[in-house]
Amino acid sequence: MVRGDLTDDEWALVDPHLPLGERGPIPDLRRQFNGVMWRFRTGSPWRDLPEEYGSWSTVYDRFRSWATSAWSAWTPPRPAHQHAAGMGRLVRYAGPCWFSRCGDVRVS
Repeated sequence: MVRGDLTDDEWALVDPHLPLGERGPIPDLRRQFNGVMWRFRTGSPWRDLPEEYGSWSTVYDRFRSWATSAWSAWTPPRPAHQHAAGMGRLVRYAGPCWFSRCGDVRVS
């Protein structure tokens, strides 16, 4: 194990949250995960990944599959309408300009 790699206890927390392969568990998953962590910890290019984590392209492809599956499962929250957010409603006031925004009055 290299400095910075996950311990057995840390891996036990991470492993259940990673997706399975199409045909079951992925044999080198922990090694590939440690490779992804090494890459982001050092900030080096993918091609400089040490051989002990496997081929850089395999580790990169695994990272891309995790990233795309995570984003496809996540749906961004819809922004609330300004009235639902408690901002009140903005009305035009036809009288003299009393506010800095010339005629915009916020009504609660």
